[in-house]
Amino acid sequence: MKYKFALPLLAALAFGAPAALAQNAPPPPGQGWGQDMQQRMAQRCENVYPVAVGKLAYLEAKLQLTDVQKPLFERWKGEMLSIVKTRTAKCGEARPPMGDDVVAMTERKEVRLKAQIADIEAQMPALKALVGSLDDQQKHILMETHRQIMRERAMHFMGGMRSMMMHRPGQGPGMAPPPPPPSAQ
Repeated sequence: MKYKFALPLLAALAFGAPAALAQNAPPPPGQGWGQDMQQRMAQRCENVYPVAVGKLAYLEAKLQLTDVQKPLFERWKGEMLSIVKTRTAKCGEARPPMGDDVVAMTERKEVRLKAQIADIEAQMPALKALVGSLDDQQKHILMETHRQIMRERAMHFMGGMRSMMMHRPGQGPGMAPPPPPPSAQ
């Protein structure tokens, strides 16, 4: 079964964009974000759930599920949408300031990763049941959909990186100048 290792990744990553957006909520006003950025992030938060619903509807239509497969897909879809809804509810929460130390940043990353693992574990039984019911063509469609979503995520990420790279440190909108190097005495 060549999909054995790829399908758990599908569950973790295919709909990871909404989860990632939900985790990257804007900081409260006055913490370095302009009004325009706050509005864009608020719009993203509003769109996370509807986008996930749309992607799942697209996948369901593309799979052309049988009557036996439909309840299995509905169970998995319910798990996925529950996860997205929980993450979306947290999307608008304030983040801690970015200037704290590397230990605090790493601890926050650990909390995020543990939450992602818990989400994967919550939906895995439903995903396994669904995948076990799919024929080879449907498994191929599932993997192609996953690849498409991953390409979209990569392009989105790279677009954000490009816009950040266009600004020199301390000259982008809402950016503070870099701290001076420590003096050598």
